[in-house]
Amino acid sequence: MKLTILGSGTTDPTNRRNESGYLLEIGKDLILIDAGSGTKEHIADSRHDDLRISHILISHTHVDHVADLPALFWSWWVRQRTEIVTILGPKKITGFVKKLSEAFFPKFKDYFTYNIKAKAMHNSVYRTKNWQVKSVFTSKQGHTYTPYALAYRIERHNKSFVYSGDINYDYPESIVKISKDADVLVIDCGNPDSQKHKGHLTPNKIAEIASKAKVKKLVLTHFYRPIGEYSFKEAKTIFKGPIVLAKDLMKINV
Repeated sequence: MKLTILGSGTTDPTNRRNESGYLLEIGKDLILIDAGSGTKEHIADSRHDDLRISHILISHTHVDHVADLPALFWSWWVRQRTEIVTILGPKKITGFVKKLSEAFFPKFKDYFTYNIKAKAMHNSVYRTKNWQVKSVFTSKQGHTYTPYALAYRIERHNKSFVYSGDINYDYPESIVKISKDADVLVIDCGNPDSQKHKGHLTPNKIAEIASKAKVKKLVLTHFYRPIGEYSFKEAKTIFKGPIVLAKDLMKINV
């Protein structure tokens, strides 16, 4: 498996970090994980063909994690895509995708050349011929059509990749359990420890999770502040493994 960081930032504007988006290559399969603003352009910048995307995993429906979904839908119609796209997401994701489609494309089913299938995940497993993904509920985010947030664990050939979008500072043990012995954990690092925030983790909290779960490599992402405002000194004493600070278009082998 190979990961490409499409967006390591948040809804705060910056010319260096797009909103949340990640691309995971699994053999010949291409999976998109979250789709914040700028995702579509960075897929092209990474020299991948977005028409190859077969599955989209949505952690939660805050705008900075889903804004480019209609942009992709429209692009695929213009380019006459024919393959089915499967969207996995938290509870109510089916209704969310339906509302989104109706808002942008009132007669979606009448003229689109491909089908979109949405499936709700909640402490459940989804399998394909080549890989499987497990999901756990992490927290409620509020102010969205689908207020539930998930973490995902994707497994193939004894390799495991875990991703969590926004997660509360007082994290649930579910994130530790799903991250157990993961090869790579990519996780929300919204705020520095000096600016604790109810809806986001900080470096020390993340290091605590990674240490408990005994993950092999930790990737911090979803930065709200300039990296210079974060301190990772203490986090490195809590988690002894490698800590990577995500950058847009960075590639990571799993």
